[in-house]
Amino acid sequence: AAASVNSGMKAVQDYSGGLRSERIRTRALIIPILQYRVIDCFVSTVGVAAILYFYYNVPGTGVLAFLAIAQIMGVLFEGSSLNLYMITRSYPDLTNIISHFLRFMFFAGPVLYPMSLMSGWHYRFNEFNPFSYFAELSRHLCGIEGVYAELSQATFLFFVSSLVILTFRGYSKIDWYRWKVSTWS
Repeated sequence: AAASVNSGMKAVQDYSGGLRSERIRTRALIIPILQYRVIDCFVSTVGVAAILYFYYNVPGTGVLAFLAIAQIMGVLFEGSSLNLYMITRSYPDLTNIISHFLRFMFFAGPVLYPMSLMSGWHYRFNEFNPFSYFAELSRHLCGIEGVYAELSQATFLFFVSSLVILTFRGYSKIDWYRWKVSTWS
């Protein structure tokens, strides 16, 4: 998830290939950006999927659900973070703050351990963390200990809907971002 967010914040770069007289269509860039995110997420999660299957004896359907959820998270988090591009371009230090926050969330969120091992404010805090819902759903579908059934489905629906809307907005604004930061504008 952190790689997707960081990639989204830095997505609009010089894609000219050194040719200053030709402007590459944005449509020709969005598909490779999505393909890269899917491949990167797959490569990042296939090792964990193998461990789940061979070491934890998670059924194949659970492993496929884990891989699918990782893909969905990767695309949604990158797409929604594309909305931060112009802000992080104007304030580059914000990129460092977000990166440190994501590192903190790695340890504070349900990445290394399920929410069932959390209590108090730590548990309550993660009820408002979109990643928690994806992670706990993945654990639930894999048959691993988790609290997905206890989490608010309305909150999860709100997070997913918001991420989908922000993702569509982020990918559709790439052309506008490119025009704003180009030397032609």
